[in-house]
Amino acid sequence: MTDTPQIPLSFKARRNDGFEDFVIGNNQLAYASAKNFLQFHENPKATISPLSRRFLYLKGDSGSGKTLLLNAVSNQARSLGKLAIYLPLRHLIDQGGVPPTDLRGVELLCLDDLDALVGKPQWEEAVFHYLNQMRTQAAYVILAGRQGPGNLNIELPDLRSRLAWGEVHGLKILAEDDKKLVLQQHARSQGAEVPDEVLNYLLKYGKRDMKSLLRVLNSLQQQAFAAKRSLTVPLLREVLKNNTG
Repeated sequence: MTDTPQIPLSFKARRNDGFEDFVIGNNQLAYASAKNFLQFHENPKATISPLSRRFLYLKGDSGSGKTLLLNAVSNQARSLGKLAIYLPLRHLIDQGGVPPTDLRGVELLCLDDLDALVGKPQWEEAVFHYLNQMRTQAAYVILAGRQGPGNLNIELPDLRSRLAWGEVHGLKILAEDDKKLVLQQHARSQGAEVPDEVLNYLLKYGKRDMKSLLRVLNSLQQQAFAAKRSLTVPLLREVLKNNTG
């Protein structure tokens, strides 16, 4: 492939997530749509998928798994030898990043945190052109935001319509048992095993969203390691007191 853009490392998937890392819960449809989204591995001579099959929008509250699925799709594309970029919009905007201007050759575009576009006309315009370019290149686009495309308070009307070019699937927050499974899987991925009573206490007294729960769990593991202590409820109480913000 010629004239391929040089994609900065920050535009790659932020994590090594795979679909096996996603706890499905009541999100079977959204999960299946993301897992089966790419058609790269099918007959390359087949007719290009229609536009509605090449755009996918995932909506859901923080901690519902949107970013995990975007990373999983991005990593899947790269494993198939395809050029994929992942743009964490909130991070890029907060850091004062400048929108890339040329996405020639990109075969999969992942745009996370679309809510961050609100009030950012420069980025709204950039995303508008990205979607047009991806359509011209018959590329795949997977989008994620807390709100659906029709509820985003963006100023560019044509962008709102383009965000809804494909399927829109909502992600629901996990039930308690599923949250517990996610927390234990996360701990095991770091070589730790958390006692049930510790996880039960965290779920009862910690914040409800997965992002906060995982942050507390990470702090618990770090403090246990630093103090050479076991993962216990008393230690968790100390951590929770320091994570009240």
